[in-house]
Amino acid sequence: MLRAVLDEVVAAGGGPVAACGAAVRAAWPAVLRERFVRCLRAQDDAARRYLGALAVLGPGTDPAIVARLADLDPHGLRAVQGQLTDQGLLTDDHTGFTHPLVRDVAADPAERERLHLRAARLLHETGHHARQVAAHLLAVAAPLDGWAVEVLRAAAHQTATAHRPDAADDHDTDPVAVRYLRRALLDSDVRGHERGALLVELAAAERFTEPGTAVRHVSQALPLLASPQDRAVALTLIDPSTVREVPARVREAVRAADAGTDPVADDERAVAVRIRARARRLAEQHPEGLARSCALLREVVAAPDGYLSTAAGRELVGVLLHAAALTGAVPAADVAHLGERLLRITPAREVRPPHGIPPGDGPRGLLVLALVAADRPRPLEDWLVPDPASPAAATADELALVLLARGRPAEAAALPGGVLRERGVPTSAAFHTALIAAAIEAGAPALGPEPAGRPPGGGLVAHATHQLVRAAGALRADRQDLALECLLDCGRHLEHLGWSNPALFPWRSWAARLLRRRGATAAALEWADEDLALARAWGAPAALGRALRVRARWSAGPRAGPS
Repeated sequence: MLRAVLDEVVAAGGGPVAACGAAVRAAWPAVLRERFVRCLRAQDDAARRYLGALAVLGPGTDPAIVARLADLDPHGLRAVQGQLTDQGLLTDDHTGFTHPLVRDVAADPAERERLHLRAARLLHETGHHARQVAAHLLAVAAPLDGWAVEVLRAAAHQTATAHRPDAADDHDTDPVAVRYLRRALLDSDVRGHERGALLVELAAAERFTEPGTAVRHVSQALPLLASPQDRAVALTLIDPSTVREVPARVREAVRAADAGTDPVADDERAVAVRIRARARRLAEQHPEGLARSCALLREVVAAPDGYLSTAAGRELVGVLLHAAALTGAVPAADVAHLGERLLRITPAREVRPPHGIPPGDGPRGLLVLALVAADRPRPLEDWLVPDPASPAAATADELALVLLARGRPAEAAALPGGVLRERGVPTSAAFHTALIAAAIEAGAPALGPEPAGRPPGGGLVAHATHQLVRAAGALRADRQDLALECLLDCGRHLEHLGWSNPALFPWRSWAARLLRRRGATAAALEWADEDLALARAWGAPAALGRALRVRARWSAGPRAGPS
């Protein structure tokens, strides 16, 4: 065995053994494989059964279980172990193989699958953990019986519970749990409500790692579930950040669940609050929907403890704060107070976005945007995790918005991977529109050149962001007329959305300066006065100071446009 391994390493160009230990461990010489195959063919039936059982169950398995799978009594077990150890196939303690190739050739594929299924049933009957049983069931390609499907479901639950002992860490769902449930769904013959429940279990396992797939499974489960409460629970598995992109019938289901009867039990109330958060996200691109969110936020401001004391309530408060930041319809002081309370009781890891979701669309992005709009960026800098190696690390875009709000544009532009370093239009989140506006206001140097054309799709938000980037490029090129045209077009789209807060979208003050330079005094004054009125209603110091500066310079001579 040693000579075959060393010959293989030398033939592959390896140097001294001391310098290529990994190559030695990885060497599976063909000549050695053939030797083991011949050796196994020469064994008696009992030895072959034992080798196959040990190969399937793995080293370190209880010898009694191996013996039962190999159909050996204690005397036969000892005899076979001694025989195989003497031949150099087993280690001296009989717990494993002398080389991985022995395990690899111990049973052919058909026999190995039969043994996995027998091992699964044996472990199940002897009371082993469902996860131990499920590992063997996944190795079986043939359809599974009902008991095996239930074991897979139980194993998925055990895996999820072991992997995330508290709800704050459930973003890191073990993919093995997803595999268990997908196999259970494939082989299950249940119909109606039971199949819907299985789809919901699968969506729960997928929602942070594969949110798009989770949405599809929730959509499939909804018509199968028996009660409105079951359907509402399923809808809570759709992350608020993706709820606007789900199929129309799922959006209608969210609205219908939000309009349902008042919950009675505590668990029903938690589900209702989460449904309300999703319904409010659905309405964020409609002025009337934003108005309802702001009205609800005023109720929360009057009695916040009942919401901030639960995870569901905190999720809803984050959505409502975001709506208020977009509109400016709730005083900035109230938004700042609630937002800072959320920071103190919510770890950043708890509100990081699901995999593949743009940072500004996730729950953390909502809170960052709200506090930046309320002129409270400093606590965010301490709250966000800057270490890229951390699973809760802040994205470059989140850090960039905070740095811009703190007056540090050079640091924001230097962040690797941020939207300020890209040369295109970002995604269509409100967060990114506000980030581009903050970069223009701060004169960030790495915003990128004017894009060649409007990106396909994306709706009003994408168009508004596109026009902001065009305006920035026009200003750098001293094309004042084009910049004004882009800003006014952007403003029209933002107004149509109901996004009127000058702290995030200061296009009115920029348009006023450009119109003043052009000599259109009346139009410029109108925009400046509107910007000032909105900034006073919002009340954040930074936005109010900017509006006052624009208005106070009115008697001075023409000035350059925004930089």
